[in-house]
Parts: sequence; C-alpha cells; structure tokens
Amino acid sequence: MLRNGGLVGFPTETVYGIAANASNEKAIKKLRELKERPKNQPFSLVIADKQQVTDYVGELSWPGIGLLQRGWPGPLTLIFHLGKKNPAAMKKMSTSQVKNLYYRRTIGIRCPEEPVARSILEQSRFGVVAPSANRKGQTPATTADEVLAELNGQLDLVLDGGSCRYGRASTIVEVKRGQYKIIRQGVLDKRIIANMAQMRVMFVCTGNSCRSPMAEGLLKAKLAKKLRCKPSELVARGFKVHSSGTMGLIGVAATKEAIKATAEMGADIRRHRSKALTIENIQQADQIWVMTKTHLREVLSLVPEAKNKTKCLDPNGNISDPIGQGQVVYRKCADRLSKLIDNHLKELKI
Repeated sequence: MLRNGGLVGFPTETVYGIAANASNEKAIKKLRELKERPKNQPFSLVIADKQQVTDYVGELSWPGIGLLQRGWPGPLTLIFHLGKKNPAAMKKMSTSQVKNLYYRRTIGIRCPEEPVARSILEQSRFGVVAPSANRKGQTPATTADEVLAELNGQLDLVLDGGSCRYGRASTIVEVKRGQYKIIRQGVLDKRIIANMAQMRVMFVCTGNSCRSPMAEGLLKAKLAKKLRCKPSELVARGFKVHSSGTMGLIGVAATKEAIKATAEMGADIRRHRSKALTIENIQQADQIWVMTKTHLREVLSLVPEAKNKTKCLDPNGNISDPIGQGQVVYRKCADRLSKLIDNHLKELKI
C-alpha cells in the first residue's frame, strides 16, 4: 500500500500516525491536503534503525549522539542541523523530495519502538514520513477507532494496534553542535532530556590528586572556550567532566604543584577532591581516558564491557606520575596532558 502511494494509519507508542512513502509525490500530495500542510513545511521521517540516521544527516555530533543513543527507539523526535556537506540520502533525492523532508538544512527524524511501526519500517525499502493521525487543530488519535472516526474514507488502510502506550505526542528536540533546545515537551520531560543529552568524560589515574585532576581541569577549560561559556556552566550545556583514582582515596585535594601547573594554563582545580574509581562511575561514563596501561586493565577488570569507551590518553606510552618530583616535572606533565587532550577533542564530535 505504501509503495503504491497509499496512506496508512498505524500505531506508535505515542499516538497513531499516517504513514506515507516519502519518495512518492502522489502520496505526499494527498498527505499535505489531508493535514493542510503548506509545501514549504516538511514532514518528519520515521526510521526502523537508529543507525540509518547518518544517511539523512551525515556526521553526527553531541548532544545529538547522546540523545539518539539513549532515546531511540522511543518517543523522541530529533531535529538535526546538517553540516556543509549533503548527506548520502539527500544526494539521491529530487528537488521536490528534498523539500518534503528538509527545511533550511534541517531534518526531523524519529525512531519509534512500537512493534507494528518497527515492522512496517523494517520491511519498507524507501523513506517513510508519518505525521500524527488527525486533522489540523484536532487531537491526535490514540486508538484505531479514533483514527476512523476522524479520517474515515481519507486513508487507504488502518492497522489496529490497540491503544497507544503513552497516548501523548513525542518530545521534539532540536540539536546543534554543543547545544540542544526542546521545541515541544511530550512524553519525555526536560529532566530526562538533559540526562540523555549529557556527555560524561572521566579521567583515571592512581591517587586522583595529580594527573587526572589536571586533565579534568584542562578539558573543562578547553570545552568552555570552545562553547563560549564558563567551566561552571558546562553541566548545564550537557557536559560532565570528572576524574577518579584506582587507589580509592576520597576527599583528598589536588597537590599544590598540580594546582599551580594547571593555573598557568588557564584551569582552576583548587576545589578538586579525589574520588574512587567505581563500577558505577565507569558505567555512567561515555568516554574514559586513563594515564597508563595498568589503569586500563583496572578499569576493565571492574567493567569488561567498558572496553570500547576506555583508552589510554596517550596511545604511544604511559603518562608517569609527577608526584614528589617538583614543579618543573608537573609543568611538563600538564603540557603533555594539554596537547593530548587537544588531539582527543576531535573524538568528542562537539
């Protein structure tokens, strides 16, 4: 039905939608008339697998990466801003097809979790758009009976999946590099979105009083500069940078040499207090950078599944502990950490 240009009412976990073949102009014309949507207003795309998003968006960045990793499949619609290059799928589209999905270099995409919706999308070999099943200004349907009561005779097929799990619209979030904006709050509230969008970076050393606190402070300073905000505002911007030690010390301040060395480079770690490396903080981190191969082994001994997100800050060798070796050694260590962090910043895709 979809392949031939028909309109299909189908359930999602939020509300019922009207599925249409995004590449079929007849279907899109019928959908625009039904929804009273002007030609310059695109429809959101629905996909079966979140890995498909790069075909339509291109290279992803935070906080979009975090939101789709933690929020899809689910009741979340993301509006992505494209980079300068056209993504693979766009290159294959006609001008009219591009206008059906994109607006001012943005595209809205959702990956639903409802089994019927996912089955349809998995079997479709074409892009599918799916606005809510209701007329303009009316409440979206949450059962097949409501779809028929509102749109009987306007659709070619209605799939009855019972009542929608949430019965509320998806949350819509617009994402750019380093920031996000909630356009419409639906099933997911702002607290949940903030947690999903946050990037968590953890540095690990032995005592958490020298190397990892310096690295933490330096990364915070560099991120704040990149995002044009204060280090204290990073959490609100979706970035949590912290550190821990394998020795298990808690509440110990950074050494005076570490404080001075990082201060010379524009970072303030005077308030740092040591934390122990734990299974919980390993699991919560998105990126873990350790100082030595020994630290790497200790992280993986606690959480073997952290292998893909844990690496040595310097892939070419260990970063030696400067404790007790004087200010010159600390300064050299801080300088080395700074250069390594600059190299790794690209991996964060901010």
